[in-house]
Amino acid sequence: MKRIIFLFLFVILLFGLSFTPQAVEMDPMSFNGFYEEAFHYFGSSKSIRRDSSVISLVEHVVDITEGNTVLLHATSSIPGATINWISFNTSVATVNNNGQVSAIKADCSAVSILAYVLDANNNLYFDGCTVYVKIPDGTYYFKNKSTGLYADATGYYSGSEVLQWIFHGAENQRWAVTYLSNGVYSVVNEMSGLYMGIEALNNTTAKVTQSNYLNDSSKWRISKTASGAYCFYANGNYAYNYVIGSTLTGNTAGTSITNMSYTNDSDFRDEWIIDRMQWNYTNWYDSSFAYSTDYVSKIGGANVFSSNVFYREFEMPIGTTSIYRKYDILCDSCTTGIHNECDDNICGDDCSISHHKNFYRISDQLYNPQLINNITCLWTNRQDGTFCYNSSFDGEHTLVPDNTIAAVKTVGRPVIQFFNVEPGIDDSVEARMGLILLHETAHAFGLSEQYIQTFPIQNPWYYSHSQFYYNSNGYSCVMMEYYESDADSFYNSIKVGLCDAFCEHCTESIASLINR
Repeated sequence: MKRIIFLFLFVILLFGLSFTPQAVEMDPMSFNGFYEEAFHYFGSSKSIRRDSSVISLVEHVVDITEGNTVLLHATSSIPGATINWISFNTSVATVNNNGQVSAIKADCSAVSILAYVLDANNNLYFDGCTVYVKIPDGTYYFKNKSTGLYADATGYYSGSEVLQWIFHGAENQRWAVTYLSNGVYSVVNEMSGLYMGIEALNNTTAKVTQSNYLNDSSKWRISKTASGAYCFYANGNYAYNYVIGSTLTGNTAGTSITNMSYTNDSDFRDEWIIDRMQWNYTNWYDSSFAYSTDYVSKIGGANVFSSNVFYREFEMPIGTTSIYRKYDILCDSCTTGIHNECDDNICGDDCSISHHKNFYRISDQLYNPQLINNITCLWTNRQDGTFCYNSSFDGEHTLVPDNTIAAVKTVGRPVIQFFNVEPGIDDSVEARMGLILLHETAHAFGLSEQYIQTFPIQNPWYYSHSQFYYNSNGYSCVMMEYYESDADSFYNSIKVGLCDAFCEHCTESIASLINR
């Protein structure tokens, strides 16, 4: 019995000599990790200790968004001692002589940052901070780097598969990423509200599905790769080095996404490009549009067309939302009818006060509730001259000369756009709607009317085919007025990627406006 007590006391004494007591806030695992890394880095030539009475860090666990910095604070009881700093993974996070940590790239592994001092006997005392570099919370699209297809939720129920599909920007391709802690995230589909997960852990044939539950199969570790894309580990698969990727190298829509071992090579089936959703179309239509179900069915197509063009030409994904019928829109309140202007006897003609077909008041109505980074579209089918505006609103919105189309861009609010989609003599409704939306979206980002600025003539509308504004396939820029007979051909050529929608001048202007 005495031998057992003696042995127990000896072990305690030995531990006390080898390691100074840990501060209460430090996790023992983290402390041991810090000690091992410091011992490996400095070797056995120094006495390495952690002693909070000699040096102490205020921060012991820090999360930093990639590209950002944070300042760590350390104090030392040794008079005049220089506090030194080390990062044990400088490819993920660096630290300068003042303790400022710079987040280089997102990584699901922790980075140890050490602050240390040396005393007069060359003994080293340290304290450590665990740093996680993360991507910012937000809504994203996930594009496979090999196939170019997007993660696309196929249903609203738990267990429904997540497949790869061509980009269309709708809610089932949008994923809300939320950082939890310790390098782990939740990923929720915006359409279904379900977690993205893997159907089985430690299984290379397991498919990516949706789940009601947040667990190790539906929590994710996300790390940036050498190629600049990202790999996704289900939390329970991290130890096995299993990430999710495409089962095929081709770009066949409907291909499954499964577990696979991560390999840092040029195959890229196991890597994903993360595109942050920065803009979104919100669509409303009024009674004039409701008369044609064919027109309503084409709103989504116009959204997809415009979104695809902006993604292809500017890497700017624009999402789409559901399409809403607005029953209380002001322009429907005018008793003189859809295609007639109001007059003094019915509504009054003061645009700033009561006029039901006043662009500014309708935009104000649609602006509530306020939606950040939304392009709000009111789709109408009303004849020329139906809506009114007056000069006091110049700068608040722009109108074409015949009041057919308007794009409202008021400082500090979402852009509100109005459209008249009545087809011209030869162009189809589908082409007309897609080209109008594309044109007006460019206004949403701040591009002005190019044809009015380009031609210093009395009526520039009918002189739109300038040799300076043809693109490489012979069609005019979508910001110019094009012949009605060209509309279908122009629209279809843009749609299949045979021609660019914007001329070189407009492309450069838009790229500058959206900081690309």
